[in-house]
Amino acid sequence: TFRVAEMGMVFAEQLAISGRGPDAMRVWQQATASAPPAAAGERMVNGDFEAPLRGAGLDWHLLKSAGFRFSMDDFTRVSGGRALRLEFDGTANPEFAELLQWIVVEPNHDYHFQASLKTDNLNTDNGVYWSLSNATISPVQPRSWQTEPQIGSNPWTTQEMNIHTDPDTTVLLLQLRRNASSKTAQALKGIVWVDAISLRSK
Repeated sequence: TFRVAEMGMVFAEQLAISGRGPDAMRVWQQATASAPPAAAGERMVNGDFEAPLRGAGLDWHLLKSAGFRFSMDDFTRVSGGRALRLEFDGTANPEFAELLQWIVVEPNHDYHFQASLKTDNLNTDNGVYWSLSNATISPVQPRSWQTEPQIGSNPWTTQEMNIHTDPDTTVLLLQLRRNASSKTAQALKGIVWVDAISLRSK
C-alpha cells in the first residue's frame, strides 16, 4: 500500500527525468490516486504548498546542502494556510538549484507560468529566480526560460512568463535558482518566500 505508492512515485520521477511525460503522469496518478485533483489546466503539483510535500515523483523536491534551510511558514503567505520559506544563513556562496519539480506538459503548446516571491535582506549581487527548462538526461535541444532575479528586500511580487514547448517536449524542469557570486568572499544571507505557483495552458 504505502510502500507500493512510494515505489510508484519514484518510478514516475525516473520516467520524467527520462523525458517520458505521458508515462510519468500515468504512473504518478496511479500512485497518488487519493490526492485531490488539480484545477483544470493546471500542470503544477501542490503549487500552493498546502498539501504535505512528498519529496519524490512529480511533487516538490527540497534538496539539502550547506548554507540554507527550508521550512513552512504559516504567517507570511499569499493565499491558503502557508508558504515555503528559504533562509540562507550567511555561511556559503551557493550555486542554488535545490528547490525543483518535474512537470508533465503537452508538446508544441502554450503555457503561462506564475509565481509569488518575497525577499528579506537578500545580500547578494546574484539574486534568486525561477527557471523552466526542457533539459532531461540527454536533451536534444536544451532550452530554458527564467524570471527576473530578485535581491535585497521586496514585498510579495508576482513573477510571470509565457512559454511555448517544443514539438518533442513532454517534461519541463522547474527550479528556484541562484548563481554563485563571483565575489568569493560573499556569503549569502537573507530570506526568500515562495507561494501560489502555477503553470497553466493558455
